[in-house]
Amino acid sequence: MRTKSKIKVNVLLTVVGVVVVIFILFFIGLPAAGCVGSGGRVSITSECKSTSIFSNNCGYGACEPKYRVNKLSCQCWPGCFDGSKCVENGY
Repeated sequence: MRTKSKIKVNVLLTVVGVVVVIFILFFIGLPAAGCVGSGGRVSITSECKSTSIFSNNCGYGACEPKYRVNKLSCQCWPGCFDGSKCVENGY
């Protein structure tokens, strides 16, 4: 009986692990690949709390320092990151 319990636990942990890997690849891996693949550099910058990681930084947005946190972002030069790749002049 204990062997079946261990198998169920191992299967559950495997499924959870796969879901976590997919989450990381989708929300971090794809934007990071788009950044680097288009000539950008992944870095940690101070961003507004309301933005997501690898957010579009082509527009100008400002917030008070008390509402800023460090997040993963894409630094493109020249140009900006449109949320999926580096582009020139925000276009």
